[in-house]
Amino acid sequence: NRDHPDINGLQPTEIQTIWFPNFIFVNTKQKLSSLIDDKASLSVLKVGGGELNGRQDTENKLIFKGKENPIHYERFYSQVFECEFALQWYPFDTQNCHLDIVPSTDMQDVIKFVTDKFTYKGPLDLTEYTVKKIEMKVDNPTKLRVNIFIQRRLLSLVLTAFIPTIILNVMGHMSNYFKEFFFEAIISLNITVML
Repeated sequence: NRDHPDINGLQPTEIQTIWFPNFIFVNTKQKLSSLIDDKASLSVLKVGGGELNGRQDTENKLIFKGKENPIHYERFYSQVFECEFALQWYPFDTQNCHLDIVPSTDMQDVIKFVTDKFTYKGPLDLTEYTVKKIEMKVDNPTKLRVNIFIQRRLLSLVLTAFIPTIILNVMGHMSNYFKEFFFEAIISLNITVML
């Protein structure tokens, strides 16, 4: 049974003979392009049925048509994307970072983007942010855009910044009601609070 894609992996010699669309990650510093290298894996997804080979072959095997059985390309890309954050409402802000993928100019008339099968499998809760929504859409006929909406995690910010600041301000304000005898203590306490 060769239904599983991992079993139907292509050999390095077969990979070199396959046409592969070249696309570019536009909003990266190096303008990284797609790669077929040692980190890439290509496998055939068995979707259509096979037909018995003709009588001219000595082996009894099934032949699968290429248009019914697509090739699955998988590669892990680790890249820093350039995003502009609007920080007017910090720390109650929601940011939209996007990944722009554009085919090379000679491929733009040949490639059609399909966005309905997009799924995000990563974690929703990150160190400083929470992923609110991720969507993939065709921004214009030649650009694929993945929008990532993230929101700051407020609990850690409140515990590390807001509550200590409020407590220090209350302590500094309370020291103003001490007797004049404790003047040196009041000054040192207020300077510490200011720092």
